[in-house]
Amino acid sequence: MSEHNREDKSEQEWRELLGDEAYYVLREKGTERPFSGKYLSCDKEGIYRCAGCGQKLFDANHQFDAHCGWPSFDKAIQGSVDYVKDASHGMIRTEILCSRCGG
Repeated sequence: MSEHNREDKSEQEWRELLGDEAYYVLREKGTERPFSGKYLSCDKEGIYRCAGCGQKLFDANHQFDAHCGWPSFDKAIQGSVDYVKDASHGMIRTEILCSRCGG
């Protein structure tokens, strides 16, 4: 298991590691304001990693502009994410979580 595995850190340790904004998004299922994130632009090359544990999640070659205000990808790196049904807010959505740390 990774040193960042979701079972081996207290929520206080996660908060200290991530800071307030990243903690809100990664541990409390929050979102950043649409069109405000530094990774919204899809004109970069490279690999997007989990802010919690560093696991590789998405290749920038699979990013596209969905005009929704958040980075969008049509393919994750195999095995890197878990897809979870989210029925909150009166609609069915798919939540994407890091398969290593749950962020």
